[in-house]
Amino acid sequence: MEVLTYYNFKYVIIDNFFNEKLFTTFKNYKIPVTDKIKIENITHTFENFLPYYDNIFKDVFTLLNPNKKSLITTSRLESISTGPNISWPLHTDIPEKLLSAVIYVKPQISTGTFLFSDNKGNNKKEIKWIPNRAFIFCRNNNTWHNYCGDGKNIRHVLNYTLR
Repeated sequence: MEVLTYYNFKYVIIDNFFNEKLFTTFKNYKIPVTDKIKIENITHTFENFLPYYDNIFKDVFTLLNPNKKSLITTSRLESISTGPNISWPLHTDIPEKLLSAVIYVKPQISTGTFLFSDNKGNNKKEIKWIPNRAFIFCRNNNTWHNYCGDGKNIRHVLNYTLR
């Protein structure tokens, strides 16, 4: 696993993250039709798969932030649907999120996640959208990022966090 760096971000990208059967389940998961952002906690719906993926995320967390593994107390899986013309503002994750993973689900083509060097939105870089790609990072006070719809389709991702 390679650790990539962009300004203040240290991150890992894993393509074909979920096995085909589980990814198909997520692709078929009924997402709400929305013209805004809908966030749904689905941890209990998919709790049978969590132990295996918890271990993968903990390994990535140890790679990115080796001195803080003892702080992990729980994990959470959310389904996030973003309307075609909606954008989430530039932000860093809340302190409770020790590790965040965004797994792109559908549609086939959309916008990825945008990274920035500062809170003014300078030096924009896109983590390209590829279905079943996991973009994983540990937050800090300078991990500025955002995302938006592509103007055509509802953008559906899974957001997996260690807290």
